[in-house]
Amino acid sequence: MIIHRPKLKFKEEPTLRPWTRYIVIHHVEPLIDNTHNTHHTIQEVHQWHLKRPNWIGFGYHYYIDKKDCQIYEGRQRNTEGSHVKSYNDCSLGVCFDGHFGEKGKYEGDKISDKQLNASVELLATLQLVYDAPLRCHCDFPTTVKSCPGKKFPKKRLKLLVDEKKFTLLQNEIIKLPILPSHLTFKAPLDSREKTDYIVIHHTAVLRPHTVQEVHQWHLNRKDEMYGIAYHYFIKKDGTVYEGRPRDSKGALVRCVNSRADSKGALVRCVNSRAIGICLEGNFNKETIGEKQWEACVKLAALLEMQYRAKTHQHREFDNKTSSPGLRFDFEKFKSEVRKLKAQTKSILSKRLDDGGEIRQLPPVAFVPAEKYDAAADHPSKYLHLLEGKRVAVVCNPTSRVKNVHLVDFLLSKGIEVCKIFAPEHGFRGDADAGARINDDKDSYTQLPIISIYNGNTLLPSSEDLSDVDVILFDIQDVGVRFFTYLSNLTDMMEAAAVNKKKIIVLDRPNPNGFYVDGPIMPTAASGGKNPVGRHPIPIVYGMTIGEYAMMVNGEGWLKNNMKCDLTVVWMDQYNRRAIYELPIKPSPNLPDWQSVYLYPSLCLFEGTTVSVGRGTDRPFCCFGHPQMRGSFSFTPKSMTGATNPLHKNTRCNGESLVSFANDYAIVEERLHIEWLRDAYFQLSNLPDDDACNQSFFKPYFTTLMGDTTLEDSIIADQSIEDIQFSWQREIHDFMKDIRSKYLHYL
Repeated sequence: MIIHRPKLKFKEEPTLRPWTRYIVIHHVEPLIDNTHNTHHTIQEVHQWHLKRPNWIGFGYHYYIDKKDCQIYEGRQRNTEGSHVKSYNDCSLGVCFDGHFGEKGKYEGDKISDKQLNASVELLATLQLVYDAPLRCHCDFPTTVKSCPGKKFPKKRLKLLVDEKKFTLLQNEIIKLPILPSHLTFKAPLDSREKTDYIVIHHTAVLRPHTVQEVHQWHLNRKDEMYGIAYHYFIKKDGTVYEGRPRDSKGALVRCVNSRADSKGALVRCVNSRAIGICLEGNFNKETIGEKQWEACVKLAALLEMQYRAKTHQHREFDNKTSSPGLRFDFEKFKSEVRKLKAQTKSILSKRLDDGGEIRQLPPVAFVPAEKYDAAADHPSKYLHLLEGKRVAVVCNPTSRVKNVHLVDFLLSKGIEVCKIFAPEHGFRGDADAGARINDDKDSYTQLPIISIYNGNTLLPSSEDLSDVDVILFDIQDVGVRFFTYLSNLTDMMEAAAVNKKKIIVLDRPNPNGFYVDGPIMPTAASGGKNPVGRHPIPIVYGMTIGEYAMMVNGEGWLKNNMKCDLTVVWMDQYNRRAIYELPIKPSPNLPDWQSVYLYPSLCLFEGTTVSVGRGTDRPFCCFGHPQMRGSFSFTPKSMTGATNPLHKNTRCNGESLVSFANDYAIVEERLHIEWLRDAYFQLSNLPDDDACNQSFFKPYFTTLMGDTTLEDSIIADQSIEDIQFSWQREIHDFMKDIRSKYLHYL
């Protein structure tokens, strides 16, 4: 693949794009006349775009010329384009020279095989590097055109790109030979329309088996398997063989009893959306060899990248088996697959750039606890604002000045602290999530503690503030809409506005500030007192608590459009492209950076019958349910911060995400809705007498989301791609029209 770089001159340097969620296909409509086979060079298109209002030049990132069928670079691939209105900040554009639609008497071109084929490796590489789906310009709701035209062979191009992705990974990057087996099946196999899972099995016998022997064994079965159940077979020496055709349904999970035979929904669900890998051997009794392990890691990485799917063990779908064996270290396996995928993307990225350096946002960094720095750690910035004032402090255990609690520090400096306002989890931070916080007196300072949480956030009364001059707010948040501390902040700002008090917010790093994702809380749902969704923002909003406060005040989101007397004390240094390891856990069930990083995705389970590990030593690093069939198990117990956890004293099966979040360098900048989908389909597809006594989604899920849109999408089996696509326009509008006005840090 050769990419020509004409180095176009733009009116100004294009803005860097924060992430890439889509690869978008376009065509060029004739610019001069409707003459058939009109050809335009990239320079001509660039000149046309330079003349357009508010454009800085060529709007796409790549151009596939019709005359010479070569690839040309327009904008650098990590910058924003001008090709899809309202989606330029999350998409990359590839334009084909030509017009493949209809315009008046002009019937459009038929794309040549040479031009189409010229794009295939580029599109395959882009999809693999960005883990992004291929879409056409006309797929976006802001588009009124048929671009890339009714005559453009969309399905054919997608098939070519999908096949190229597989061969590119197999032969050139991961380098995994796959040998044909030349097997004949009893009957034609049904095709598989989607691929959500890669399922690993073992043969469960110690003696050697060939792929032909397994095929014959399955041919002889009476349950109409038609032949080998798996798509791939890996010998102990690491040799990989084809089994079933890659696009066919497998027979990977079978009905295990008469009750399942009568229902079989989970079986059908898995077999119709999964690829199977079988390992020769019995890994209940033996340890997998190095070559076989390496081949399995490579194959799983290849298939995950090809299909944007997840790898599972057979026993996660069938509670009558231990396959692929109790000695198969699945946590280590998942970690190695993720690392190989990251290495593969790096190699492909260098191919796109000919090994050179290009402009891009810095990778997500990691700031350890010993380097954590907040505004509170710089008292010279705020002590003078408090001197001679009666101060009420809104705080919790995270409110520290280095190693000293903020309240104790202020008192030591002669500041008149008159009372403490306590949010969810309490002043000392050991109360359960959602538990009522009572008014109290601090045993150490004898200061009165006023509760601002009783299961919902509470607005302090005028009496509470009658002897207060300044409200000082200092709480560590995690950058997620569900955190009730955000509603506490709004309440205190409203109280300050009503009672004409000054409020000061000490800013702190956002450990999830490196991305924005999730549906916007509907205005109708956010306008009341919803403690987990007070304002119309996405689940992950990418702002510090200080920036957030400025946005709430500036956008008129306080009651009756009031404005408060707000001062934010900013941090000296803050890296938005960083995960921060917090020195004090922000809530009892978020003990480390991994749980904080996983919290935005796993908190969705709080509105379901699935446990997220509250009452264990790894809360928000796993999920499970007594009726799920996952290979990971945990039993929630009563403990500090989780006195009555969901499924208390009951064994839950599910998935551990420890290996998923064990390396900050390969974190993914998006929500993981697929975990919610997987759990829903496991539980909703069980036979009636095995299923939960109540529905998967609880009313609280609607409270979290503001409406039933996501719930309805999961139930309707919409693809993860389509679900995430449904909220991208709202994210764009939030980022461009609202969030951008209040960002203090780069």
